[in-house]
Order: sequence, then C-alpha cells, then structure tokens
Amino acid sequence: MADNEKDATVATTKIPITYVRPDNTAVITCPHCGRQKTLQALSFKGHKHKLKVKCGCDKVFTAHLEFRKKVRKKVNLRGKYVNHSQEDKAGNIVVRNISLSGLEFTSYDIQDFKLDDELTLTFTLHDEHLSEIKKGAVVRDVRPNSVGCEFDESVNYGYDGPLGYLLHQVTGRKWANVDVENEEGCGIVPIEYKDKSHMHTTQWAIGLEWYLLVRDPWRIALSTDHPNGASFVAYPKIIRLLMDREYRRETMKKVNSKAIAKTLLPDLDREYSLFEIAIITRAAPAHILGLKNKGHLGIGADADITIYDKHEDKEKMFSSPRYVIKEGRVLVKDGHICQETYGKTLFVSPQYDPAIEKNIRQYFKKYYTIEFENYPVQLEHYLPRPQEVAVGP
Repeated sequence: MADNEKDATVATTKIPITYVRPDNTAVITCPHCGRQKTLQALSFKGHKHKLKVKCGCDKVFTAHLEFRKKVRKKVNLRGKYVNHSQEDKAGNIVVRNISLSGLEFTSYDIQDFKLDDELTLTFTLHDEHLSEIKKGAVVRDVRPNSVGCEFDESVNYGYDGPLGYLLHQVTGRKWANVDVENEEGCGIVPIEYKDKSHMHTTQWAIGLEWYLLVRDPWRIALSTDHPNGASFVAYPKIIRLLMDREYRRETMKKVNSKAIAKTLLPDLDREYSLFEIAIITRAAPAHILGLKNKGHLGIGADADITIYDKHEDKEKMFSSPRYVIKEGRVLVKDGHICQETYGKTLFVSPQYDPAIEKNIRQYFKKYYTIEFENYPVQLEHYLPRPQEVAVGP
C-alpha cells in the first residue's frame, strides 16, 4: 500500500476505524479486498488520525486511526460467546484484556467473526466468588489471532459490581459500590458516551424513538434513568430533541449512521408541544403516582412551581429557570439560591395479611444477616416530614 496515489480509483465508502495497539502499531484492512498491512502509528499520534491509503487491489480508501483513551488490563478469563449476527452461533473464548469500554478475546472461531457482529459474552472473573459477567458487545476489530469488541453499555450495573471493581483498579477513576441492607449490592463506574459509538447511539435513539412513538403522554414520565442510564443534567437537551425536529435531524448526522439506520428516528416528524412537555415532566408523573396535590395549578395544589423565560432555543430555556418555588417559597431567583428547604418524604401503607409475617420471619432467619425487627423504617426517626399517599382500590 502507498499514500496519495493519483492514478488510483477513489472509492466512496465509509471510513473504517483502525484501533492503534499499545505498542503503537495499527493493522489497516482494505475494505474492498480484505488485505492487511501493519503500520507504525506513533508519528501520527496527536496531529493526524486520518490517512489516505492505496491498496494492491488499486483502490484508495481513508483509514481512521483511533488511539485508545482507556487503559486495558491484561487478563486470562475463560468464557463463551453467542453471535447474534450469525444465527446465534456459540463457542468458547479466552478474554486477554479488558477496559471500561471493551475487551479483546481469542477463540478457535476467529475466522468466523465479522466487523459489527453483535455478541453476548459471558466470562468468569478470578475473584473470591468467581463472579460471572455477562455483557453485550459489538465486534470492532478482527485480527488473525484476536477479536476486539466494544461494550454495548454506558455504565456497569447490578451483577457487574465485581467487574466495576476490577476496572476501578485499572483506571483509578471514582467508583461507587452500594450495599442494600447488606443483602444486595451493585457497582458503577462512569463511562463517557461517544457520538460515533454504535451502541451508545442505539441507547440514545431508543429513548427518543420511544417517546416520539407514544400516543398518550399521560401514560409516561420523562426520565434519563430509563430506558438507559444517563446524566440528570441532560433534561434540557432531551426536551429540545423532542420539541425541535430540525435540531434532532442535525444531531442524527453527528452520531453512528449505521445504528440510526436501524431505527425509525429519520422518519419521525413529531414535535412535542410545550403542553405535552408539561404533561410528561409534571402532570403525568403526579397522576401515575396518585399525588392529587401535585402536577397542576388548581385550587388546593401544592405551590411547587418552576417559571422559565420564553426562548426559541428550548435547551437554553429549560437550562436556567427564572424562579423555582417550593410550597409557596421562592428558593431560586434569576439563577441564585435564595433559601433552602427540606421536602416531604412520601410513602404508602398498603393493607396486607399479617399472617404472612410468619413466613417472612423464617426467611429472614434463614437467609438474612439482620433481624426482622430491625428491617422496618421508624417514621419518627428516619422521616422528619412524612406524608402518606392514599392507596387506591
């Protein structure tokens, strides 16, 4: 292969991404004939990541070098794969290294893997409990002796607590682990969303597609926690994406096109009205939870009000409210906090058959590390401002 050949036939194909290895070498693969060549990439780091390459098949293509930002940990973990892109073909793997965003494995079936294959990977950690990890992944790099994959999640939740701790040791980044009454636990390591990531684009698109297809806004509530975990400060941008069709289309041009092609987003012209935004962010959640004094401005409602300055850019409009009023008291004015307050803790007390406590006590005695009597919450101790919400029939 050679650079900048004028007599070659330039092919109009999508720019393939070539990941630079830890030794600063990169294996460039021709997207037309599959020929490969190893390149010393250190000289390109920091200033040139796109190369024009001519292959022996007389095709010219552009290669995009990506220098990894995530530290990889060398491991030797046995596991299995299921390739959903190839009729759920299954086989064995050995994970050789792992990072926050993906892993590399070897397998006897390497020759069968293709770029963008969607996999489910299961492997066992070498920790005290031999924790089993199950991850969705997409093939991003196929080499003669290994396969590189990108995880399809932005965070590690639930059963990934042990993996979160392993990756925390690798990166040194902040890591949170939660024990729930000492009987359950989970871990989380923050991971940055990437615009061009196939899986991150899919996660971004799922939520938008879902909200734009829902017919009755009274049956949903806007949340960044579902269907995918995301930042709570993203609400203004999400609202703009729902209300501004043209902004949504411009954003789609910046993300992974292959992932977008699998969705209905390009064909959805719906724009939420301000009235509908008020429903899914205020009125509907209150109605769904049975909170009769919230979600409206009628007589008897709690005076919980947010006031915004009208602006054409809805993201800017919802990013900074003019006033935030809680129980009739102005807490925020023109971006400045005026005073603080402590809200109420809402709870329900549904009826139940007391006879069931006998079975629950036996379960606690057999499986739990705490006594049944220590499990209930004392309202006067833990909830200084409790408010019971009536349970419907």
